Amino acid sequence: MVGAEVQEQVRARYAAAATAVTATGRDALAVVDADQCCVPSTAEANASCCGGGGAVDAAFGSTLYSAGEQGELPAEAVAASLGCGNPMAVAELRGGERVLDLGSGGGIDVLLSARRVGDTGFAYGVDMTEEMLALARANAAKAGASNVEFRAGTIENVPLPDAAVDVVISNCVINLSTDKPAVLAEMFRVLTPGGRVGVSDVVAEDHRTVADRAERGSYVGCIAGALTRAEYLDGLTGAGVRRHRGGVHPRSCPRHARGHRAGHQAPRGRVSDLTAEAPVAGPTAPVLQRLSRLDRFLPVWILAAMGLGIGLGRVILGLADALDTVKVGSVSLPIAVGLLLMMYPVLAKVRYRQLDHVTGDKQLLVTSLVLNWLVGPAFMFALAWLLLPDLPTYRTGLIIVGLARCIAMVLIWNDLSCGDREAGAVLVAINSVFQILAFGLLGWFYLQVLPGWLGLDQVSAGFSIGTIVGSVLVFLGIPLAAGFLTRTLGEKRKGQDWYEHRFLPKIGPVALCGLLFTIVVLFALQGHTITTHPWDVVRIAAPLLVYFAVMFGGSFALGHHLHLGYAKTATLAFTAAGNNFELAIAVAIGVFGITSSQALAGVVGPLIEVPVLVGLVYVALWLRRRLHWLATPAAPVAATS
Repeated sequence: MVGAEVQEQVRARYAAAATAVTATGRDALAVVDADQCCVPSTAEANASCCGGGGAVDAAFGSTLYSAGEQGELPAEAVAASLGCGNPMAVAELRGGERVLDLGSGGGIDVLLSARRVGDTGFAYGVDMTEEMLALARANAAKAGASNVEFRAGTIENVPLPDAAVDVVISNCVINLSTDKPAVLAEMFRVLTPGGRVGVSDVVAEDHRTVADRAERGSYVGCIAGALTRAEYLDGLTGAGVRRHRGGVHPRSCPRHARGHRAGHQAPRGRVSDLTAEAPVAGPTAPVLQRLSRLDRFLPVWILAAMGLGIGLGRVILGLADALDTVKVGSVSLPIAVGLLLMMYPVLAKVRYRQLDHVTGDKQLLVTSLVLNWLVGPAFMFALAWLLLPDLPTYRTGLIIVGLARCIAMVLIWNDLSCGDREAGAVLVAINSVFQILAFGLLGWFYLQVLPGWLGLDQVSAGFSIGTIVGSVLVFLGIPLAAGFLTRTLGEKRKGQDWYEHRFLPKIGPVALCGLLFTIVVLFALQGHTITTHPWDVVRIAAPLLVYFAVMFGGSFALGHHLHLGYAKTATLAFTAAGNNFELAIAVAIGVFGITSSQALAGVVGPLIEVPVLVGLVYVALWLRRRLHWLATPAAPVAATS
């Protein structure tokens, strides 16, 4: 049985359990055990393996919680319990901590965690079953719990940002996953450094092979998917855990696991408790240390490329004529190749599949579209006219920068600030596709239509909006198609882990090489203009600095006002503040030429982007600690099913 089939079987089983609890008040464990909990499909086999027609197993469910714990909760939360342990007994929760429950079901462990951590703490639950989520949210309302949130998603792709919680708990759920390395990796991704794990799960003895486990039970019966003790510890080590507090502790129980086949002895599995700690180094390290060396020193590389270009311009005479020997449209072939290489790795990073989830959080989606495609371009237009009224070519270059929404570096700033990774991926994917459709139209509006309405100077008559559209189609359309095909085929053949962690790091430097090559050529051809008018560079930088500060600050304040929660607010702010300088440079060169002042205006952007946005990451993390955050209980943008 393939992973998708197993996942659907699990979802259907637990959806039925939630529906039974909601409609009839029946114990969920009785429903699960009675409903074909084992591989055999005959009534006799089910009666044999499930303990006689749906009798509730005392080793599972609500019986593992004390009378005092059960008394704290709505009856439906207790009835919906399907776990094989009590994470409260091993997690050692403390006041003020943030807790995540993987596979939260009807919410029993989330609600108990919320009481343990108090009003200053918070408890998240993640579940892929809509029926269970509805039941859990109803139970939270009945319990009057205000410090909880239940999110739709899978435990293999948790809808929380990095370093979001202090403790991860789970209760007999990890064994149900067909991709346990992904689950363990996600556990430690969302943990803060020094965070803890408290898991209760079914564990097989080390000598039991995969075939042994498959022969004796099904995935939904917690047998076929159970890891051995050694596999659990190896998986945790591979995920990044540095220290186990005692490893995996087996507990005896009346029947170690439900779901063994009729005619076979029950496997000697164990219902086990695990506690572990995340490494101390990680997401709280200084921001600059978490940037790659290439990104950390990007301003240095750009300054070096500028210096090299100016030097080459003075040494090599006739460089412009040599570059124009072979052209692609109005752009010389070497420069066109450099621009395409600059754009391709950026677009290969976009997670295009996330476009399927754009309706997951309509409030975030609509707010981001308004900020990116209405407010951002209009604000840059205003800044360009206010601060560069006497420099029309630089002004045009800045307006083009304002039209190019960020689709690359924003993912880095989002991760560094502990923003919502999946929401960021969705918004970047939307901006990538939207730019193909909107860039040319917005260019025509802001360079010709709006100035005419306001009685301002328009771009010269020689300017063609068709040239902008053509440049976008070539320098964004081609690498966008290549990036989409690369990701689609790469993930299909090698898997997402290989694509994300092996392939992308190898092609990442290609974008920097393309950018630096373009800068070298541009400054080689414009060296005289730059060295004789250095103040122009400062004039260009001024509106960019104002743009970064106001767009980030305004978007951050708006996200806080809308109660998006910190993670989504950070994602919203960095998406709105960033710009795609690579595309702006490519369009300016394609439309106005490599020696144009419009192209030079685009180059100033990446020179100041890194230091400014690194500073804004620190600001975001400071505001995370200083402000009070409330998140509306909406499903996240990129919830998976």
